[in-house]
Amino acid sequence: MADENKNMSAADAILAETADLYVDEAESVAEEVIAEVKEEEKKAEKAAQKAAEKAEKEAEKAAEKAAEKAAEKAEKKAEKAAQKAEAKALEEAKAAETAIEAAPVPAPEFKAPVKSEAVAAIEAKEAAKLERKNAREEKQAAKRNAKRARLQALIDQCPKEYKPVATSTFFWCGVLCYLPFVGVVLTIIFSIFPINKNIKNYARAILIGYCICLIVTLILLLVVFFITPTETKNEILAAVEKIKGAFKS
Repeated sequence: MADENKNMSAADAILAETADLYVDEAESVAEEVIAEVKEEEKKAEKAAQKAAEKAEKEAEKAAEKAAEKAAEKAEKKAEKAAQKAEAKALEEAKAAETAIEAAPVPAPEFKAPVKSEAVAAIEAKEAAKLERKNAREEKQAAKRNAKRARLQALIDQCPKEYKPVATSTFFWCGVLCYLPFVGVVLTIIFSIFPINKNIKNYARAILIGYCICLIVTLILLLVVFFITPTETKNEILAAVEKIKGAFKS
């Protein structure tokens, strides 16, 4: 029986050692798998960043091309309109000259066609200026629209939790967080539960401000308490005891 017990204990020891070896091997394999998973996650994050950068560059290029095309079209339209206006003014001037030459009227009466020619030339210049102004405005509007489209494309590419938050949302969130008594609870809730990271970080900043104010207030109270004379301290403590007694009763 003693030999059997020894054999059993030796077998148990061997089994325990082999079990420890298997556990160590399993742990090492699990660590290798976790390391591989982390590496794959890093690779996926890098690929996502590269894709986002590529999409952003493509959106910028497309917006710039659209703005350049719109500006070129506007400039061509303005040039064509200016040329048409100048040609029309020249035709009217020629027609006025031929009319002046053909009409057998006294010299003073020829002033009216000359005046109309000058007016037509001035109107043509003003029309050309107006067309150029409209072309510049269209070019600026195209640039603004391209910039808005580029920003909107960037916003659309952002995940839901990182999307920009409106100014009104920050304002009302601040109003709720700075309410007396209730604001602290709402600040803690906003700093834990919201999906959007911007609101969560804003609430955490307010909560840190609350903690700093509380610590500074406690330090000032301690300093004032230790600076005050003992008689005043005793009076304060007596008043505190009276208040406690009033609550207990």
